[in-house]
Amino acid sequence: MGRKAHRLLLDRRATSSALKPAEGGAEPNPRVRRTSAELHSLVGVLGIVVATSLVAQGCESSDSENTSGADSGGGGVGEEDAQSGGAAGVADAESGGADGGTNPRTAEGGAGGVDTDADGAGSGGDGGGEPGGTRTFLPLYENGTRLRAVSLGAVGSSARRFVTWYDTELEVECEFGRAEDGETRCIPRTRDLTNAFLDEDCTDPVIYDSRTAPCSHVPPFRRETVAENACSALRVVRLEPVDTDTVHRACNGTPTELREGATVWKDGEVVDSERLVRATERVRVDDRGFGVRELLGEDGSRQVLSMVDAEHGRCIALEVNGAGLRCVPATPASLESGWWFADAECEAEPLAYAPMTPCVDPPEFALAFDVSTRTVTSVLRVGAAVTGTVYELDRSTGDCVPRDSTELIWTLFPIEGDYDPTRFFELTEVARGDGSLQPIHHAIDGEPLVVPNGLPLFYDTEDEVRCAAERLGDGFVCVPLPSVRQHQLRHYADENCSERIVSWAGDDPPNVVLQIEYASCSRYEGDERVVAAYAVRETHSGSVYENRGECVEVAPGDTPYYRLEAIEPDFPELDETIE
Repeated sequence: MGRKAHRLLLDRRATSSALKPAEGGAEPNPRVRRTSAELHSLVGVLGIVVATSLVAQGCESSDSENTSGADSGGGGVGEEDAQSGGAAGVADAESGGADGGTNPRTAEGGAGGVDTDADGAGSGGDGGGEPGGTRTFLPLYENGTRLRAVSLGAVGSSARRFVTWYDTELEVECEFGRAEDGETRCIPRTRDLTNAFLDEDCTDPVIYDSRTAPCSHVPPFRRETVAENACSALRVVRLEPVDTDTVHRACNGTPTELREGATVWKDGEVVDSERLVRATERVRVDDRGFGVRELLGEDGSRQVLSMVDAEHGRCIALEVNGAGLRCVPATPASLESGWWFADAECEAEPLAYAPMTPCVDPPEFALAFDVSTRTVTSVLRVGAAVTGTVYELDRSTGDCVPRDSTELIWTLFPIEGDYDPTRFFELTEVARGDGSLQPIHHAIDGEPLVVPNGLPLFYDTEDEVRCAAERLGDGFVCVPLPSVRQHQLRHYADENCSERIVSWAGDDPPNVVLQIEYASCSRYEGDERVVAAYAVRETHSGSVYENRGECVEVAPGDTPYYRLEAIEPDFPELDETIE
């Protein structure tokens, strides 16, 4: 299906939009709607907030990325990595530094302290500075003498989205995080490898690629988590290749034959932290009380990490019931009704919970979520941490079980009352830049600040629709939204299991259904690639079949089914380059 036919498909889906143009940017189509799912790509909202808190505190290495996914512009050991994901697998623009961040109330810049060149000039995509010398927080990143941005954008366009850094001295991609010396540094990326030994007595350790289809390229480094002043940090070890066809996974004398293309490595030198590019954090907040956190590399590189609210600290975009899209504090506690309590009957108001370390200040707020709609249902103030005996409601037995608070992975907080979410800054979206695919940003009062979390989003000016970057083959395409991403398409309209259908719970079906597979050899373990694409056609009201080795009729679900038509995935192309 060509792009002309594709536009006809999109035209019948067009509805209202919250997308706003940036000053000097292209005017987006006002009919294209924004959905919570496409904004955030949240996979289990409660889990995201927990992971957000853990990573922002430096409690986990960025090797645990990504769920998801992924947005551009942000650092690896950051507060939004748990929300990143999807095909591009890029780090999130709203992510934070490994140290948990500077308090915007006291950091450099301060209220009214916007520290930027008058013309907003500098390398780093996003359309550069505004014309006429308008002060701006953009661009989101600038190249240094050693660190060069890996960016994603339309072929030939200067409107780019940050993916990660490339260290030209070490010749490896890297991301900012807490290094072994406690400093924020650009730490080489790695891929998961498996421990083994060269000898049957298990005295000569190695690591190797155990995948069914081994990765063709493994960065010659590994990372390990070490303690640094009660917080976690990352040690970097250079790897040396080993020429062997077998390894020993157990000390039983039986070797494991390696698959063709597998790589085997031994530890070389520990990389001195001072050999990695160091960065310092800066907060810029204007006289309206909002701004950005960013890292300034010692080589002149710069990277915006997150939005900042002068009153509430660093913040992330979340939909709040009754208040719309707001910049909500980035490391809140979570409230799940009926789990943790302060009373032995488990009948009083539940306690909020958050993972805590000495590396981060305790939260001021708790968020209650509706996971089904992926929205914040309420914002609550919390008090001082509860100590001593607390109680957990066992969901399976209904028993109220006493627990010692010092033995929990959580710190628990009492709820002190509701907090008005309209006190958080209201966010909109703007598309800005040149060319046919323009990066989408979150904005406050029309001021573009960061790119949304989740899949990298662009505005397609030709088709007048939002689109999300997806991996296809060895490159990227921008798939129109809304779309559905599934690993398996199980249902069919016919007894031969040849006519695919899909169920959809919403009122307005998606434009495109993507069949995807995991691509474990990408920079983020668990990235996904498109293997097939389908246009959504008319509703299906007949029998439903499923391929279970043989095609069998199954009971239909309660949601409507739609017929699918296979299409050639000729979506607009994106390219990824080292600038």
